[in-house]
Amino acid sequence: MGARGRRAAELPTTDVDPQWLSDLTGGGSPLPERPLSEVEWLYLWADVQPGEPSAEVSVPTVEDTVTEPEESTRIQQTDLDDAEGPQDGPEFTGRVTGAP
Repeated sequence: MGARGRRAAELPTTDVDPQWLSDLTGGGSPLPERPLSEVEWLYLWADVQPGEPSAEVSVPTVEDTVTEPEESTRIQQTDLDDAEGPQDGPEFTGRVTGAP
């Protein structure tokens, strides 16, 4: 959450590595610009090992000269192994940092 409890703007497709986006979407393009959560067929994989409380997921961003407000990411777990088809699980949010 941003200042005063407001959610930061979601990271758009034009702020991520275009090759990464293409690789994870089967050829998807960053254009037109849209929030990552609106990209069809974008799947991130995280392997949470038994006994571990978490796993790290990285989204590679590209450097630009645009001054932008704080940005966030939103990821929702999906269970693809459910007998009734894909089931939505918990949603996770993170913030975009300038750290490498």
